[in-house]
Amino acid sequence: MKAKIKQELIISLIQDDLIHAKLVYGMIDLGLRTDGYFMDLSNTIITLMGFTGIQNEEAFMHYLDRQKQVKYIDISTGSRAIQTLAYDIYCELQKHDTYEEQ
Repeated sequence: MKAKIKQELIISLIQDDLIHAKLVYGMIDLGLRTDGYFMDLSNTIITLMGFTGIQNEEAFMHYLDRQKQVKYIDISTGSRAIQTLAYDIYCELQKHDTYEEQ
């Protein structure tokens, strides 16, 4: 898979995961049970980015921490803020990957 296409695919998956997480966090705020509603896209994203071993765990924890920011995004005006957050998360994970290899 070409690098640019892979990057776009991963960012799209991150964005989809953020939108879904926003819905789940909203359900939690309403007091609804969310058992089993979280998708496992985060693991797919981390795997596609090539993280392994302890690096995988660290990247996964960083991803989950950043994902929580979606709770504070107002999506009623469009998805630009979520797109930006998805891109930022991708770039941070890329930096994390480069840093860990050194």
